Amino acid sequence: MSTKMDDTSYFMDTTRTPEPQTCRETRFRLPSTRERAMGLWVDRIGAGESRGPVRAAPLRLLGQFAAVGVLAGKGQFQSHACGLRRVVSGEVMLLFPETAARYGADPCWSTCWIVWNGPEAECLAREAGFTPANPVLKQGATAVSRACSTLVELISGEDFAAVLERKRILLGLVAELLRLRSVQPGSALPGVLTEALRLIAAGENRVVTVREMAASAHISQSQLRRQFLRHTGRSPLAFVTAQRMARAQALLSQGESIKATAALTGYADVFHFMRVFRKTVGQTAGRFARTARVAR
Repeated sequence: MSTKMDDTSYFMDTTRTPEPQTCRETRFRLPSTRERAMGLWVDRIGAGESRGPVRAAPLRLLGQFAAVGVLAGKGQFQSHACGLRRVVSGEVMLLFPETAARYGADPCWSTCWIVWNGPEAECLAREAGFTPANPVLKQGATAVSRACSTLVELISGEDFAAVLERKRILLGLVAELLRLRSVQPGSALPGVLTEALRLIAAGENRVVTVREMAASAHISQSQLRRQFLRHTGRSPLAFVTAQRMARAQALLSQGESIKATAALTGYADVFHFMRVFRKTVGQTAGRFARTARVAR
């Protein structure tokens, strides 16, 4: 994958305002004629581990849109639009072209990111309701990681099929982040779904079944499924699996073995865990763990 976005000094020019310090990134990938014609393109992707904090670093004007998923660890995000925010594993930070921002680990974290641009990018963010005032999404790191993994094989392709596929993956990521945002704390959710989400969060090291969630909410399993599909765009089982895989990525990034990670996320059969991980995340658990070890 490409150069770390966490290294805030790498892309900067020397023009900075006195208070607060702000700098503008000047390195961009030149899109192809096909990408320009499509109106939306992926500029770069990346992943890695870094240590912070970056309080002394200037706020950065990226000049593009980006989604940065925190796979493990915690840190801080700061911008003129939202102030200072705490960020933890599983969350996603959104960056906007003309909103100065900075972020860093406290004390260390593993992140992955996708940067995109194009005439359609502004419209996409506006229609999705993503704003600089609310740049941190409580869920979605797994979605960013999965999109990054899929893009690895496509990022350098110049043929029309690769251009289309990159755009499709990016649009799919934005759609998934939009669905996940609808189930964040503070969203207008029915009480039955709120209770189901509480059970999922409490059952960190075990599988929470659809039957349990339905019984706790005092509704039938079919009613629960309809509520999940309506408000999250996925079934209860798919939603629970996504949460378990986000925790699995965090554990593997912290150095846990695949066998231990399977047990800690409620999988008695490690081979079943590996199959689910590959299908959900887009790469094998072994490859993910090796990449995380190199990053550390």
